[in-house]
Amino acid sequence: MKKNIKINKPESYQIIFGAFLTILFDRFKKNKNDCFLEIGEYKLIKPIKKNYPSDFSVGIYQMRDKKYFVKTWRGYFKNLSYYSIINEYFVNKIIENQSISLGGNKKLNFPKVVSFVKEEKTFSIIFKYIEGTNLETLSAEIKSELLSNIAKKLHGLSKKLTKNELIIFPKRSLSFYILTLPIITVCSLTLLRFHYFGKILEYFKGALVNVFDKNNLNLELSHRDLNPNNVIIKGNKVYLTDNEGMVFTIPNYDQTYLLCSPELLKLDNFNTNINYPSLFLRNYVLLHLILIYAMLFGPKSNYVYRLLNYE
Repeated sequence: MKKNIKINKPESYQIIFGAFLTILFDRFKKNKNDCFLEIGEYKLIKPIKKNYPSDFSVGIYQMRDKKYFVKTWRGYFKNLSYYSIINEYFVNKIIENQSISLGGNKKLNFPKVVSFVKEEKTFSIIFKYIEGTNLETLSAEIKSELLSNIAKKLHGLSKKLTKNELIIFPKRSLSFYILTLPIITVCSLTLLRFHYFGKILEYFKGALVNVFDKNNLNLELSHRDLNPNNVIIKGNKVYLTDNEGMVFTIPNYDQTYLLCSPELLKLDNFNTNINYPSLFLRNYVLLHLILIYAMLFGPKSNYVYRLLNYE
C-alpha cells in the first residue's frame, strides 16, 4: 500500500450518482475483467475468470512466498462499483474478526483485509488467502441449507457491533426504496424495450401497495448478494466473501434475495423454507434483479426470463 494515501467512506450522494453512471453506461461495457500481472508488490499466479463483463477483476497473487486474494476495480469514472469496493474495504475491516455460530460446530467468518493499493484508475483490496471449498461445488441440498442459515443468522451480527462501527455501514431505509422504485422500474422497461410491460407493472404495483408494511420500518444487516460463489468452507469455518453490498436495510432482504435469485431458481432442489415477510421487498427485489441481469447478460437471457415468469 502506498504511504500517506487515505480513502474515505462513501457518502450517500456519491453512491446515488455512481449508481446513475452505472445504469447509464453499463450497457456499453465490454468484458474487461482480466487481472493485472502485478499490483504493487503482488504478482499474479492465478486469475479467477468471470463469465460476464465487470468492473472487477479477481485473482490469487503472491508476495514473499505467501498467497493473497486480490480484488481490483478499474474504470475511468467513479461509478457504483467503485464506491462498492470502497465500502467493502471499510465493512470488512469491521467484521473481519467477528464470528457467528451457524449451529453445530460451524462458524460464520469473514476474510481478513491485509491492505489496499490505490492508483489513478484502479483500486485493489488485498485479502488474506483462504484455501477452502467453494460452496458452488457442493450439492443443491447443502447450498440451500447453508445459504438459508447464513441469511437467518447474519442479522445477529448487528447486535455485536459498537455504535462507532455501526456508523460505517450504509443505510437503505424505506425512503431509499420509495425513491428508487420508479427509477428501476423505468430503467427495466427501457432495457426490455417495453416488452413485458404488464409483468413489470405488476411487480411495480405489488411493491407500491405494500410499501408501508410495518416490517419495512426496521433495519438489519444484510449481505444482498448471497450466492454459492461467495461462500468458502474451510473445516468448521464458513467464510462469506464479496461484502461490497453489505448494508443495514429492510429486514429479511437476504432471505427474499435467495427466493428470487434466478441463479438459485435453476436448482431443482433449492428451497429456503421461508415465506415472504415483505411483499414490498419481494417485488422490489424482482425489479432490481431484472435490471441487473438485463445489464449483465442482456434482456433476452434465461436469467431475465426466469425473473419475468416468477411464481
